[in-house]
Amino acid sequence: MKRNQLIALIQEKALSRGKFLLASGQTSDYYIDLSKILLDSVGLALVSAAIMEEVDSWTRVTAIGGPAYGAIPIVSGMLTMFAEHKWPMKGFFVRKETKEYGKKELLEGHLNQDDKVVLVEDVTTTGGSILKTINEVQKLATIVQVISVVDRNQGAYKLFEEKCIPFKSILNISQIL
Repeated sequence: MKRNQLIALIQEKALSRGKFLLASGQTSDYYIDLSKILLDSVGLALVSAAIMEEVDSWTRVTAIGGPAYGAIPIVSGMLTMFAEHKWPMKGFFVRKETKEYGKKELLEGHLNQDDKVVLVEDVTTTGGSILKTINEVQKLATIVQVISVVDRNQGAYKLFEEKCIPFKSILNISQIL
């Protein structure tokens, strides 16, 4: 039932038709702007609850994170859920580029070598956008799973399979269009 609510919300608030250039370099006749859902209390609650159901085993996960900017509200929503259940969980995100000041790091938040990580992403096409995040995280921790809210079914699954990283999506594009 919650997935149907999420689909309806995406169709109503986040789906646009036209000609769009995607981060992958491809063009598309539709665009999904999940910030319209993730920066809404109802939408974020639906996404967070759906992600909770998709992880194979939360008991072995110590951190959740993903790429800036799409993953930031998802991580915040998930951390709030864990706090409500008094379950310790660390959060982080990986910047697109280093800051020009401070520590000049790509990774912001809490992560160390013992961590087992779930990466979250708003929309995946080929998976290329999250590769930088994967490479940064693997320097410090172990990735146990990647979860995307929407998979456009254009190669992400195959990329993660090649990297031996379990991948799931809450929704695929055929459920939305």
